[in-house]
Amino acid sequence: MKKMKKWFIPIIASVTALCLGMLLVYPMLKMAPHDIPIAVLSLDEGANTAAGSLNAGNMVVEKIMDAGSSSGEVSKVEWTRFTNEADLQKALDNNDFYVAIIVPRDFTASLVAAKTGGLLDKVGELVGGISKLNEGATALSGGLSSVKAGSDKVSSFIDTAVAALKNGDVKAATQAIGAAKVTSSATNDGLSKLETASGTLAGGVSKLAEGAKSFSDGASKSNTNLLTLSADTKSAVKLIINQGKNPTVASSLETTLIKMVGSSGLSYDIEYLNAIPSDMGTGMLQVILMILTYISAYATAAVIASKLKPDFSIRKGRIKSISIQLLYSAGLALGIGFSVAFIVHTVVGIGIPFIDIALFVAIASFAFQLLVISAIDWLGIAGMIVPVGLLVFGMGVADLPYEFLPNAWQNLLYPWTPLRFITEGLRGILYLGEGFWNSSSQALAIVVLIGLVGLCTTIVKPIRKSE
Repeated sequence: MKKMKKWFIPIIASVTALCLGMLLVYPMLKMAPHDIPIAVLSLDEGANTAAGSLNAGNMVVEKIMDAGSSSGEVSKVEWTRFTNEADLQKALDNNDFYVAIIVPRDFTASLVAAKTGGLLDKVGELVGGISKLNEGATALSGGLSSVKAGSDKVSSFIDTAVAALKNGDVKAATQAIGAAKVTSSATNDGLSKLETASGTLAGGVSKLAEGAKSFSDGASKSNTNLLTLSADTKSAVKLIINQGKNPTVASSLETTLIKMVGSSGLSYDIEYLNAIPSDMGTGMLQVILMILTYISAYATAAVIASKLKPDFSIRKGRIKSISIQLLYSAGLALGIGFSVAFIVHTVVGIGIPFIDIALFVAIASFAFQLLVISAIDWLGIAGMIVPVGLLVFGMGVADLPYEFLPNAWQNLLYPWTPLRFITEGLRGILYLGEGFWNSSSQALAIVVLIGLVGLCTTIVKPIRKSE
């Protein structure tokens, strides 16, 4: 049986290692973005046009959301539409969104102003036509009045001449006829002016018709396809990119949304929230620090557990041995914290918050060491399954954004995996302005308590002579 066991153990070990490796890389192989949170807010106050009230901001929001929902690159976006700036700012402060899209207050007004600016010439033509019409109408009215007044006077003079002839007063009749001739000449002038006024009026009517048609065509064009204006004529849409939430995801979304908004013909301004300092590279520093913390804590704990292990064949001296393990672990964790911070800050030359990183890494290292030491003290070499399991099940959760994880990893592993707390805590310090004592370090403090309980309970571990 022992000979058979000798041949099967390597096979079992190989298959086990392969399975564990598969579990380690499975989240990376199956990652697919879904429910990526993006906020949208339209502050547009709208505008009144010849066709009625218009709010292009709402049109833009709907267009962007439709484009994002149908896009292959951002196919699993979870859009949240806000109604006011205060609620959106609160959500951004809480780090709830990767991106926020804001349509400005004067968006519609800028579109209408730009589109109707070309109507000013049309309005001028229309006003010119109306002025010409008024001029012709005034002249015509004056001409008609002059002709009517002259005609009335001619008739009066003729009546006077006829009456004078009947009375035999030839002189008076001759004077009346002379006055009638003079008045008739003035009336002919009035008729001439009337003809001229009629021409002016006709020209004014034609001018008015042309201006009215030109204005009508321009107004019709101004009330359609407002979103097809050039970018220079529009009030810019604001894109707020939250780099600190996850630098990799934020960068990918920035590229995609710029393409999407640009294809919509909109101008845009970009504002970075929790911006990544240039000397921190692509934003993977928190993952690198997490790996350094894990490896150093794992190696330190394994040495402490093997070299300073209590003698479990007797009960005497267990408390002392456990206390020595605990003190060594705490001291070395603090040394690891400041060493990691020194390497990154001084040796590599990256401007990190030195003290906060050092203390946070020390807390994380202490938590992992206690878990490993207590597991090995209880289970012996089999206790190595604890650090291996934490790495296998925790690496994908720590490395990938929540929205990229398979559902099983989201539901079963994400809530408790210690490696995730390390990565998120480091991200908070590096990019979000948090101190070493944050929500992740509080979660790691619970891990410390679990490790302490595991280590201290080895005091009552049954005596085994084989040890």
